[in-house]
Amino acid sequence: MNVAGRTKFVPLVCVVLLCVFCRTVVAHPRDHRAAGVQQRPVEDTEIGQLLSNLVETNRDGDDYSFEEDEPTGMGSSGGGNGSVVGPTGSRALHKRSLSNLEIQPINDDTNYTVYYVGVLMASHLDSPFDLERCGPAIDLALELVNQSLMKMHNVRLSKPPSEGELSVTSGILGRLSNRWKNDSSGMFKDKSRYQTLTRMSYCQCRLKLVFSSIFRQFGWRHIALIIDRSDLFSLTVGKNLEYGLKDEELLKFVRELDGNDEEDIDAYLKDASMYARVIILSVRGSLVRKFMLSALALGMTRGEFTFLDVEIFQSSYWGDHYWELGDEDDFKARKSYEALLRVSLLQPTSPTYQYFAEKVRFLAKRDYNYTFVEDEEVNFFIGAFFDGVYLLGMALNDTLNEGGDIRDGTAITRKMWGRDFEGITGHVRIDDNGDRDADYSILDLDPITGRFEVVAHYYGITREYSPVKGKKIHWPGGREGPPPDVPKCGFLGTSPACQGNGGKMFRPVIFFFALFSTPKQQLPLNHSKA
Repeated sequence: MNVAGRTKFVPLVCVVLLCVFCRTVVAHPRDHRAAGVQQRPVEDTEIGQLLSNLVETNRDGDDYSFEEDEPTGMGSSGGGNGSVVGPTGSRALHKRSLSNLEIQPINDDTNYTVYYVGVLMASHLDSPFDLERCGPAIDLALELVNQSLMKMHNVRLSKPPSEGELSVTSGILGRLSNRWKNDSSGMFKDKSRYQTLTRMSYCQCRLKLVFSSIFRQFGWRHIALIIDRSDLFSLTVGKNLEYGLKDEELLKFVRELDGNDEEDIDAYLKDASMYARVIILSVRGSLVRKFMLSALALGMTRGEFTFLDVEIFQSSYWGDHYWELGDEDDFKARKSYEALLRVSLLQPTSPTYQYFAEKVRFLAKRDYNYTFVEDEEVNFFIGAFFDGVYLLGMALNDTLNEGGDIRDGTAITRKMWGRDFEGITGHVRIDDNGDRDADYSILDLDPITGRFEVVAHYYGITREYSPVKGKKIHWPGGREGPPPDVPKCGFLGTSPACQGNGGKMFRPVIFFFALFSTPKQQLPLNHSKA
């Protein structure tokens, strides 16, 4: 590297990607997750302005220009034409060509000091957060930090010149995998041991808050949880939910299963129904479908029950959570999924993010020999890496302004914690323990389209369930609202309120309970000869 001045190696930040299971990533354009997110022009956020300025600074004016929009009202940029549409008659940034965009070095005669930023990242694993996908975001963020924050201090951040692939990664991941199996409540939660670790994407420990906000919204206090212990993601999510919901005295039933075995799924559902009408399925995607098909066969998808699962974002890396597999059960599966609510990370959809995503795709192909497959999203994790580097830059800038030592990792970390800013992924809030309060979406299957649609959001900054205007949950069975927390006749049908009702409500419950008692025996609905 030919630079003026001095070069120092200071591992200011070490980004470790923990990928225990490696699976092929296939994106599915099945869900609509942009509902309820206000669209703003690229320049309407600080990050958007900086990105735009970065382009204008590095270009000769031929690639980007401001043009008058046609009076077509409010809109947003799409992946197809790459333009940004603002309010009627406004001037917005229009992309003419992406082929010549490059990250240019700072060209001036000023001496500056280079600090290397260590990046420990797994490569060629086909994961949503490997080097090939996230590397471009880190490159973009470093250049943005250098031009907007570091230049005034005659400092430049850079990745080490001998970046390459780190063979040590697999060994690290192996050791972490073994540790994870014995600490599924969250191995990085204790920051007294990991004093300089900041989690920029999301913390599974916060999922309990997301689910609790849903339960408060609908008055549910009797929750059942089924966990697949053979799937690491399902296990860690499930255990975090188990501990958290128990603390709030919401969890009434929990059962673990081995998803690799031929389990009696019916029996798990029947047992759960004796304690709750709200059932969380913390299981791999293929098992969600099996559970929902079994629930349909047992009559549990007619509106008396609600099921919930977690799909961080659409990717087969987490298992296929969709109902459609192209088999004879597709019709039944689609019907059964009408009783399912899904929790996912809120995928950024702003024009600023779409603009960023196009640059990531271009740089991934040019610099990392990776081409995003058709309809593959530049996912939330990629944006979180950008935000992480930008947060580091802000902390370094503050330290330099105060005359501090930017080689003091502990001091720098403290300036990253307890901080709010508008990042490329939206509002970013890092709490006092170094964990991000991420935003989530709650999705419901539209029975007409067969697609999951965003019906509500959970915002980390407010920690509240927020319905999307103009959207509603399609409760199954033609119901206008959610199932009650406790059935009228009780979970076992033994409520005294039902005893004097001529048996009309009691007898079906007896039948249902009889199924629990003899799970392998098919009982008739009516034993009488009348």
